[in-house]
Amino acid sequence: MAANIIKRLAQLGILSLENMNNPSKIKSATNQYETIKKENSVFAKRERLAEKNNFDTVMDAEEFPKNITTPEKLQGEILIPLPGDPSNIGLLSQVGGIPVKSNVQGGGKFASKWKDKNLAWGSQFDAAKAHLNKVRYIEDTYGQSPLSNNTLMTNSSMRSPEFIRTPIFQQLENSPKLLKKDVLEFDERVRNDKQFDLSDWPGLFNGGEEYLANSSMRKRGKVLELMDQKRFRNQGFPTVQETIEGARDPRFAGSVLGDSGAVIVRVDPRQDLMLNLPDSIHKNYDTGIMRDPNSDVLQLERLVPYNKWFKDLYAEKIAGLDKYGRPLTVPNAIGAGNLAKDGFQRADQEWVDVNMAFMEQMKGNPKGMLAGGGASAGLLSGGNDQPAFMDRVNNPDRYPVINNEDGSISTHMMANGSVDGKAVAYPTIQMMPDGTLKQFQPREALDRALENKNVKWFDSDDEALNWASKGYKVGTPLDPNRAPAQDYEGDLMGGMDFSKVNSEQRPFLPTIAEYGKSMLRGAATGSLDTADSIRGLGEKMGFIPDTSKYMPDAAREQARQSMRDRIPEYERKYTSDEEDSFFKQVGAFFGL
Repeated sequence: MAANIIKRLAQLGILSLENMNNPSKIKSATNQYETIKKENSVFAKRERLAEKNNFDTVMDAEEFPKNITTPEKLQGEILIPLPGDPSNIGLLSQVGGIPVKSNVQGGGKFASKWKDKNLAWGSQFDAAKAHLNKVRYIEDTYGQSPLSNNTLMTNSSMRSPEFIRTPIFQQLENSPKLLKKDVLEFDERVRNDKQFDLSDWPGLFNGGEEYLANSSMRKRGKVLELMDQKRFRNQGFPTVQETIEGARDPRFAGSVLGDSGAVIVRVDPRQDLMLNLPDSIHKNYDTGIMRDPNSDVLQLERLVPYNKWFKDLYAEKIAGLDKYGRPLTVPNAIGAGNLAKDGFQRADQEWVDVNMAFMEQMKGNPKGMLAGGGASAGLLSGGNDQPAFMDRVNNPDRYPVINNEDGSISTHMMANGSVDGKAVAYPTIQMMPDGTLKQFQPREALDRALENKNVKWFDSDDEALNWASKGYKVGTPLDPNRAPAQDYEGDLMGGMDFSKVNSEQRPFLPTIAEYGKSMLRGAATGSLDTADSIRGLGEKMGFIPDTSKYMPDAAREQARQSMRDRIPEYERKYTSDEEDSFFKQVGAFFGL
């Protein structure tokens, strides 16, 4: 029974998987679990019902013959990415002890399941058409039909499919009735969502299931994301994450975005799409992409990170900028590679060497093994030479952030401690397998960091404390005192950090604009620009030497015009009524 309770604590997210053998963590989680049961009668009744079935999640998965290939065998091919969710194929009949019935139809086994129909992939029409067009473009341009390679999407991609929604609503039917006030609270939370317009949400029990069936994938996923919040979990709502875990292919446990090699198929460019896929093949996807009947369905022995399997494509995309001129994050670079019409990888000798070396390096390591699952050795994990979090410190623009409820963001937070008498520093904000960031309490963060070798050791506690406090930022893009390195680009409101612009090139008007903008972000940030603004004002009034020689007339005129052009947008985004009049006065004072 104790083992079942521990399993349940993990299913509910009260106990992390890493702490399932930690007695103190188990005790703490158990106390929390018992408290939740006392506070919500529906949760308690649901748990008693689930316990009768041992809190089991039951998936009768189908298995298919495996045709293993290697990078060497693929030499000379052209490879293109084909994104797919990590779902299984089979019947999901129970989730955390609650009976359900859902035919899971997607994922990496799709091509094997429908091999006799020569189906390579299923998707919505637009996505399927785009991939077929890409196959045809590659063949027409390079005279060679490419191989389509499954690249994994994150677990969040599984919040949308019918085979997840159905068991969610079945859990509602087969569990004790939720309290009316809790349902009303959930409905209100959905309608007031700030990311998507869900104001027309009819209500969980007033057409919610039909509403989701007719909504976009992102809206469907958002509603289930909200349902999965701890607040609603503690009120007895369905266990969304456990439903996803039940439907997920165990081979992809711990996989990260872009992991490749679970399926490799050659799409037939001569065949048109199969339209109107029957529900027996897939209830969510209406279009099939046809496989070349003269080729087989292949897979690798293990998953390979995107930056190795598509190494040249990834290198090209990660070096790019987004529409705001910022470096692409890892997920965005992978997305750009997947979508690019000319996004492909040649399996040349260098590519073979890199990927065969990776295979050899990982030999005997269960991570990423397609035969038996296990955590990924993927792109979002760190290298062997330094803790993984240091790459986030050195390249913060390439990683996601935590969006806090107050509108602020969190990216890095360090702590220090002692392990067996040795001083150590470690991150409390850590990268999760799905590519997102999560903040942990210090003790749990240390346990996870030690497990993943994501720590930095020191000779003394003082050194670890100093480094964890501020030292980790020194010399990195996070260092507030980092030497200026940027040149003025003449963009007043485009997000440029003027505190990093060479002082000789920092013109007065942009500094005033950035000063106002940064003050609204916080007094500490704005105060850093105050001195530069005063200096610029002194130059304008003549009691400080004029620096106009550093600013060409063309750049000065561009600055004035940029201010004129951007003040309306600036006012709308950043200022209140009082601040509005202030900035107009500033603009009028300087002839703008």
